[in-house]
Amino acid sequence: MHIYLLVAGDGDIPGLLEAFADYGGEGTNEKAKFDWFQVGGMFKAGIPLKQPRKIKRFFGLFTKSNSRVINAKKSEVDLEELLRFPPHAFLFASRWSEQKLLPNNEELAEWRAELAQRLAEVPDDTRLTVVDCHS
Repeated sequence: MHIYLLVAGDGDIPGLLEAFADYGGEGTNEKAKFDWFQVGGMFKAGIPLKQPRKIKRFFGLFTKSNSRVINAKKSEVDLEELLRFPPHAFLFASRWSEQKLLPNNEELAEWRAELAQRLAEVPDDTRLTVVDCHS
């Protein structure tokens, strides 16, 4: 199963995730949440932006705007939109939080409130990155 993890941190993503990894599914890490991951992966359009980014294509001759990205500073993110369609899990300051699988409306509301509180702890200049984790 794939889960959409949002990582808050400016470090190396593999380093930030190491404590929660069980590469190959060998069962050697009791705190493991996944057996492999990919930045973006199947959740490439995960982070909604306040202002679309212009992307240059074909040697800068053509531009395109993206309103959802894999990686952005918290200050660039439309947090209200992010909370409408929240990630399944969130990692900041070595603390993993996640919603229940297939939550009911009340559980989803609780997760949104918890995620909003956790995101408030994150400094505005911290990078948020979408990670596809497989478990």
